[in-house]
Amino acid sequence: MWVQKNSLYKEAPLAAKHQQKGIMKLLLLPAVLALNILISTTDSWVSKSPRYLEWALRERGHSVKVVASLNPNTEVPPVEHELHRDTLEDFGDGVAAGGDFNHLLPAHQTYLKNVRRVNVARGAKNTILKRDLDALESEFSSQAVQNELYGQDPLNRNFWYVDGTPLEALSLAFDEILPSHAPDFAPDLVIVGPNEGLHLTPPNSDDDVVVEDLDNMDDKAHALALLAQLHKVPVITVSSEDHDRVYYNDDRYFNVEVAQYKDAFKANPIAKNVQFVNDRIVHLIEKVVGSSLDASLSLNINFPSMNHKYSNCFATSHHGPKFAQVTAAKPKFRMGKIVSVPRADLRKRAQDSETRAYFKLSEDSDRMERLSEIELRRMSAIVSKPGHEFEKNDLHSYYSNKHELSALQRCQIAVSVNHVTKGNNLGTDVFRVPH
Repeated sequence: MWVQKNSLYKEAPLAAKHQQKGIMKLLLLPAVLALNILISTTDSWVSKSPRYLEWALRERGHSVKVVASLNPNTEVPPVEHELHRDTLEDFGDGVAAGGDFNHLLPAHQTYLKNVRRVNVARGAKNTILKRDLDALESEFSSQAVQNELYGQDPLNRNFWYVDGTPLEALSLAFDEILPSHAPDFAPDLVIVGPNEGLHLTPPNSDDDVVVEDLDNMDDKAHALALLAQLHKVPVITVSSEDHDRVYYNDDRYFNVEVAQYKDAFKANPIAKNVQFVNDRIVHLIEKVVGSSLDASLSLNINFPSMNHKYSNCFATSHHGPKFAQVTAAKPKFRMGKIVSVPRADLRKRAQDSETRAYFKLSEDSDRMERLSEIELRRMSAIVSKPGHEFEKNDLHSYYSNKHELSALQRCQIAVSVNHVTKGNNLGTDVFRVPH
């Protein structure tokens, strides 16, 4: 669970207590349980996928917070270039420029609020109840948290932007936003996504000591998942082979600012696929509650393309590809893993190597421990260098991911069960993915 500011840089006595409470919730309570779910993504905070997943989870009774980057990630270019054309220059400088899709510009906010007023839920004879309208105006008039580093969406206070990278956004969620502005919200689960573009599982390493540098990982979704695990929270990463880069209030695909989730989707493939992904993920979450999914494990889920222009896979809002657990040979026993965690100072727009912390994890211990200076020196003598990346070996990566790619080619949803120290693509003896 999250702990106080800069929690990864010092021991916090409440961390173990929060973790025990979270595990007890997951183990003892009924199959359908109201969870505290933190969502982050490699895409921007106004991307369609996390916006509608938050709504779907909230309708099932879960409490959800979303913290993501103000501007989009350029890690994977969109397939549908005609849907939205932009360059880095289009994003401007910080919040004043409005962020991705100009969502925060005053004129845009005024327009969306007026649309919301028109779409207030109506009762008998198509009338709007005064109490509902008063509640809406009260929400609009209350002050949203906003500063030069991060802030809330005035239209949905569950959504927070961070003017930084995806890794900085999730770091700030754990270290500042939740402790300062939602102290009673202790995450039971982190969802990384739904991300646009595939994020296949990194290959297993044969090294005795594996070193992961979160800041320099090629796969940003994997870095976010590992950061969540360092905070002792179970994590599910969700990605899609489709990359449309569509604003959640794009009226070509969605009914803008409507009152009910079911009314938000127009009849088109993009909206249909959003509904399908949400339906699969919501039901998976509710099935794994009470199972052995704990903070040492993560699920990496990749949906095949369901774009009728490029793929023979298709789905309705509730029917389509099924989950397929992807397994590979287990790596040999390891001494453990070292994780390098940068501490970004957004106020200075810089990262100071002196504030980088190193943590060790091993199969013999289920807790993360910070490396002392002497331990770091000893470890440095037996590993090649911090930030050694196996994904640089393209052939090794291909053979590690070929099972996931095969599942996607069969129009299946590839699911990899990964352990923070034991390796990736683990079998049903470790965790069985429900169908």
